[in-house]
Amino acid sequence: MEERIKKCIETVSKGAVNTAQIQADSKLVDDFMFDSIMMIELIVELENEFGIEIDEDDLIFEEFNQFDALTEVIAKTVGGNDK
Repeated sequence: MEERIKKCIETVSKGAVNTAQIQADSKLVDDFMFDSIMMIELIVELENEFGIEIDEDDLIFEEFNQFDALTEVIAKTVGGNDK
């Protein structure tokens, strides 16, 4: 799952962020200069990749800014329905 999420980040960054650069404590905004539009694009990319719809209540900046927190949100949303 983590590799798929990293690939989504790389896709949204249009290759500016390589999957090898992404660590558990990486922050999308601080470390990779993601802006609000890129964050929205990432949400859409993740929803498409995992066939999920992320609940509005889970759209908390802190949970989407740091990679490990983002991974937890996706894992919780996917549950047992991972492709």
